[in-house]
Amino acid sequence: MPRAQKRFEHWVFGALIPAIYLVFELGFNNRLVNIAYVPLDPEVLAGLEFWGRILSGVGFGLFVFRLTLRTRIPRLILLSISLATGVLVMWNAQIALSNYLVRSASGEDKLAALALQQIAPRAVAGELKTLKGESIASPEMTVFEMNAMRILFPAASLHIENRSAQLISWAAFPSVGSAVAEEVQFSADEAYRNLVILPIAMGLSILFAVLNLSFLLVFLFYRGLGRYRSILNAGVFSLLTAVSLVAGNRFLRSDGYVGSMKAGIWQEKPLLALLVEWSASATEMWKIPASVVSDTLLVKFDFRKPSFSY
Repeated sequence: MPRAQKRFEHWVFGALIPAIYLVFELGFNNRLVNIAYVPLDPEVLAGLEFWGRILSGVGFGLFVFRLTLRTRIPRLILLSISLATGVLVMWNAQIALSNYLVRSASGEDKLAALALQQIAPRAVAGELKTLKGESIASPEMTVFEMNAMRILFPAASLHIENRSAQLISWAAFPSVGSAVAEEVQFSADEAYRNLVILPIAMGLSILFAVLNLSFLLVFLFYRGLGRYRSILNAGVFSLLTAVSLVAGNRFLRSDGYVGSMKAGIWQEKPLLALLVEWSASATEMWKIPASVVSDTLLVKFDFRKPSFSY
């Protein structure tokens, strides 16, 4: 292969393709945070689920591609196999994860999810306090933080202290007897699914964006090969992850979350708690590049589920 062609392929596979992926992944994350309202229209949610699984699959596939670069398989074929594998794995993994979280939830958890999604806008507006009198939102919150809080509040407060009394005080708990009406139960199931799908999509989206950004930065600024490159990749990824977590979010630092919500969600649903805190912190850290690519490069692409009917 001529040297010029080899160098061209080197930049295409090492920089151009990962950069295009990052544009879509960051744009998708920006779309997630800035959706208009919760609970979501089923069509909007279907689009977010579809693109979340596809893009996280592509992100995982690019990771697999970099791990297998030393094989003798031509790069285009290797990339195709890696991306197909990544999408297949992440598509099914996200379905399995959301199904597991929904199946493991009690009927009371699902009813609480239904109530919490309805009052999320009031929480963001600063109208709600915990039974201890703790504030949940603050006037200092940015619009971006308020949008993120609107999405993550139902999951974050799912196991708030004295939940029944707290929801009653917010005039939010559905007034149903032991025999829950079929339509109420269906709504509660859907509300709980919405509650877990959004943190899953948001958390995995920004995780794979950070992972592939670390690979891209190492490619651009380091020409060495071998184990030192692998160590540097791991180091840059760890650094970007740490920085993303340190960025924080005013909702996560609020008296209401720290004093009444955090302990419960970590005790009852640690995986969901991890997704909530990672999503809130990391999206806050990368909000500027995500907003720039969404507004300029993607022209506010709405990430709706494509229609395959003719």
